[in-house]
Amino acid sequence: MPKFNLRVKDRAGKVVNMVRVARDEKEVTKALREQGYSVVEVRREQGGVRKEKSQDILAYVPFLGKKPMLPASLIAQFSRQLGVMIRAGMPLIDALEAIRDESEDERLHNALSAVVSDVEAGSRLSEAMQR
Repeated sequence: MPKFNLRVKDRAGKVVNMVRVARDEKEVTKALREQGYSVVEVRREQGGVRKEKSQDILAYVPFLGKKPMLPASLIAQFSRQLGVMIRAGMPLIDALEAIRDESEDERLHNALSAVVSDVEAGSRLSEAMQR
């Protein structure tokens, strides 16, 4: 997902610089307005997400099934993206779906599909990720 460099005004009129991750400019400006900010400037950051290094540490991820290993950098990236989206006011299901749809790793994509289904069915995120 692309990063956006933003200049906004808070409710007190103070100009604040921030960086947000979102699908597009419309999504990021909508989320900020819902949080009470006035958007002054939006710039999409050039470049993309860092590619995984072949020497990455592998980590066990319980919600991916029977002991699958993923690069720790991919798990960290997922965690950062989810945190940013939640803090930006994006609904949990939408955030998980956005990360899933942008994932190039098939194991993560399939696991997040199952997590989204479980959460939509009423499970807590922690429960869905343990299955």
